[in-house]
Amino acid sequence: MNLYAASKKHVLLTAYDDWFLRPLDIGLIVVALVYLYHRAWLLGLFLLLFGGNLGLVGQALNKEKSVGELAHKSHWLRMEEFIARGREKMEPTDGISLGKAIVGTWALLALSSSLIAFHQGMRSYFAIPLGIGFGFLIPISFVVGLLLLGRILSSRS
Repeated sequence: MNLYAASKKHVLLTAYDDWFLRPLDIGLIVVALVYLYHRAWLLGLFLLLFGGNLGLVGQALNKEKSVGELAHKSHWLRMEEFIARGREKMEPTDGISLGKAIVGTWALLALSSSLIAFHQGMRSYFAIPLGIGFGFLIPISFVVGLLLLGRILSSRS
């Protein structure tokens, strides 16, 4: 049963949610728990808050589903589905949703990496550009990589 074939959402939005946001959210929560364990209370609590906010970015990509349905997701995007639907045309609303998700992810990654750099003793004039660059580079490179991977793999089949 192909659940994504009936979905109106572009496969790139699903891939961004399944393959990028969820692992990033889990990783950010793990880093927050490590900082809480080492008694960096304020940074750990901020990172837990940022992990929850990444969940809100994922919720914005899946407006048709409730929070409970997203928490107990029964179907994950497989590579075969990504390849099969990789050349579909993206609707303007999907492009706007993806852009909003990238901006939200950028802001949260920039702020969290800047806070971690401050906590580790880096000066502010290095930490802020580092956070902005890191927060911008990671989501954009993931989306560009997905686009290239979809083009390469769908041209082979």
